[in-house]
Amino acid sequence: MTLRRTNSYEAFGLSVVSEIPLPELATGDGSSQDDPDVIVRRGSVQNNGGENGAVSVTPEGDYRLTYEVASVLIRDGREIIVDSLDRAHGEIVRHVVVGPAFNHLLHQRGFFVLHASAVEIGDGAVVFAGTSGQGKTTTATAFLAAGHRVLSDDVAAIERVDEPTVHSGFPSIKLEPATVDRFGLSVDSPENICASRDRHFYGLHHEQPVEAVPLRRIYLLEDAQREEIAPAPASEQVLELIENTYTVSLHQESDYARENFTRAVSLAESVPVKRLRRRRRLDVLSDVIDLVEDDLGVRTERDIGERP
Repeated sequence: MTLRRTNSYEAFGLSVVSEIPLPELATGDGSSQDDPDVIVRRGSVQNNGGENGAVSVTPEGDYRLTYEVASVLIRDGREIIVDSLDRAHGEIVRHVVVGPAFNHLLHQRGFFVLHASAVEIGDGAVVFAGTSGQGKTTTATAFLAAGHRVLSDDVAAIERVDEPTVHSGFPSIKLEPATVDRFGLSVDSPENICASRDRHFYGLHHEQPVEAVPLRRIYLLEDAQREEIAPAPASEQVLELIENTYTVSLHQESDYARENFTRAVSLAESVPVKRLRRRRRLDVLSDVIDLVEDDLGVRTERDIGERP
């Protein structure tokens, strides 16, 4: 297989070469051009006619993602093949690649992939899990503004479940411009944006850790009338983890469902799973940070302010 001109990147501890520019990823040193962990290339992918965002499994065990702008094939945990429309804006295609496509590839490589944002606090990592719209990115952004490092936005790639560690993803976080202004974040402006999109990836200024970071807590985000952290009942922890698995749509496969259940049980036994209850208000984010730091036994100096 001969690739067109490629770009070298790093993400989730993996070397990546891509025919498609992916400025959201960390730039690699080019040393893995001949034998990268992951290849992203353009090619022909059959459209299965499913709904926008549909995921299917081919007879060969590959994953096929179907979108209005592109069809994507993820093969063997190593290759992402993108077949996009000529009219598709580059930012939209990039977000499909660095988001859903890469997350399914991580699953193929054996990661336990949670729909969650990961933040480094002290000497360990925590993940904030929840359904779409539950505030994962906003919560991670608050911790970023308070001086903590965001490891990954909207996805947590857990490498092991008996001694869980989290790999940093890529040094970008997807935000609305108004959120950047509200938190007063020092970030890089996004590149080649599609004006019709509400959110874009802003580059983070802090360096990402090279090694995987030990996972200390999993927080399940929950709306409430006051801020508190409470243990999740043991009977609910595994079910919550399964429901927040990024590849939950594949649970119809019996083999995958059994494997995922076993791994969720092991993860729940290895790291505390707790509920983080809070009001959806910016003026209580300092209280949320205090709760998490106290729960971890970590305290940092900060001043994120109460922004309008």
